[in-house]
Amino acid sequence: MTEPNLTRARLIPVTGIGSTFEAEQRATSAFLAVLSIVRELSTDLLAPLGASGALKAKVDTFTEVRLPRTKFRPDGLIQVEYGASSWSVLVEVKTGANNLTAEQINAYWDLARKHHINHVLTISNEIAPKDGVHPTDGLRVLAKSHVQVYHLSWTAIASAALRIKRHRGVSDPEQAYLLEELIRYLEHPSSGALDFSDMGQHWVGVRDGAREGTLSKKTVGVEDVVARWDQLLRFAALNLSAEIGEDVGPVFPHIKRT
Repeated sequence: MTEPNLTRARLIPVTGIGSTFEAEQRATSAFLAVLSIVRELSTDLLAPLGASGALKAKVDTFTEVRLPRTKFRPDGLIQVEYGASSWSVLVEVKTGANNLTAEQINAYWDLARKHHINHVLTISNEIAPKDGVHPTDGLRVLAKSHVQVYHLSWTAIASAALRIKRHRGVSDPEQAYLLEELIRYLEHPSSGALDFSDMGQHWVGVRDGAREGTLSKKTVGVEDVVARWDQLLRFAALNLSAEIGEDVGPVFPHIKRT
């Protein structure tokens, strides 16, 4: 008997993604759905932002959020409730090469303040050099505001999921399966959750300038390359963290200005 050519059924399929919009919708829905069920993942990602870390906390997630009296429609909303405490965050998602914009983030920040939502969470392939730093310039969020804006790269999300799978495990077999399906989805090229693979259009010129000793602060594109280098270090740290199961981050030396 000839062995059949079988394709395993997947909970979160990558087939049929025909546009960036579809990729963003599917990535948002897949991530938020798993986040609402796999408590280990929601704790790791949301507790540092201020959500309850209690294992029995209830996590509800929603997509295509429609808030009254506004033309803006955030990609998602997360609510975490435990006892009398309630915490919520608006979610904006980008996939592929699409970058976040200050105009949109500032609009969601205003929405969060008006509707008593605790924070705004952005997700994209942009990688901040360290925790607490947002990759988008031009945000008007005040440091002392009770509503803050946080950023997670898809790499950081995948790294957190891999750390749980490889080094801690999930006791519930169904939740473990959901986590594995999310990891598989994010690692597929069609998902739009990309690895860091581009140092930008100015990389060759800046690299050659460094080799030849002609590099200066006025070199075209040097700031862009420096920013991307910081992102590359952070990307490498997140991947190493997933491999060894420990927090890893770049250390920036203090440079004394003269």
